[in-house]
Amino acid sequence: MSFLRKAEKVDDDPQFEKRTTTLGFIFNNAEIMVSLEHSSCSSGSIPENVALLNSHLLAAVSGGHEYARKFYLAYLQTKCRQHEGATGARASAAEASRWLADFLSYYRYSDDGLSLGTLIAGWDDKSGPALYKVSAKGKLSEEPFLGSGCAMSRHSMIT
Repeated sequence: MSFLRKAEKVDDDPQFEKRTTTLGFIFNNAEIMVSLEHSSCSSGSIPENVALLNSHLLAAVSGGHEYARKFYLAYLQTKCRQHEGATGARASAAEASRWLADFLSYYRYSDDGLSLGTLIAGWDDKSGPALYKVSAKGKLSEEPFLGSGCAMSRHSMIT
C-alpha cells in the first residue's frame, strides 16, 4: 500500500540532474576536449554524450535529457554524412554548429526548462582548429576556451 501512495504523488516541478560536463580549448594550434558523463565515470568507456561526426569533427553535449543528447548527436552525424555525400567534402565545425543552432532555435528546446550546451571541435584544412558552443536557445559562440555543464570544472581549468 505504501508503494501506491508514493506512486500517486505527483511532483509538479521535477528536478533533473545535469550530470555531464564538457570543456574544450585550443592550445598550440590543436583542440583539446574533455567530456565527462558522471554516471559512467567508473566504467572506463567513452561517454554517451560524445560523438565523432566525421574524421576531423567531434561533438559533446552537456545537460539536457539523455534522449535529447543522443538525438542531437545523431542529427549532427546524419547532417555531416549528407553533406559529405552531396559535396564530397567534410563538414566543418562552423557548418555543424550552424546546423545545430538553427535546429535548436527552431524547435525551442530551452522552453522545456532544461539547459543544454554542445561543444563542437574540429580541424578544417582552410582555417585550422575551431571550437564552437551551441546553447539550448541556439546561440552560437566561438572562443578559444569554452565549457558547458559543471561551472566548478571550468573554474578549476582557468585557475
